[in-house]
Amino acid sequence: MEDLKEYLGDGVYALFDGSGIWLHANDHENPTDRIYLEPDVLDALNRFNQRCTKREGDSNAGHSPV
Repeated sequence: MEDLKEYLGDGVYALFDGSGIWLHANDHENPTDRIYLEPDVLDALNRFNQRCTKREGDSNAGHSPV
């Protein structure tokens, strides 16, 4: 299986391990932080993104909530 890695932007790298996706911060080989997204969690994140992008007229769309 091909080793899939991609720079997403804003210092975030995505790495697919054959099952889920790792998100690495700042460097894909020596990240400062890592998050593992299992398929169910990735599905939930995609649903959340769809809900967020469907909202109209929200001046905070695309901005960090913090």
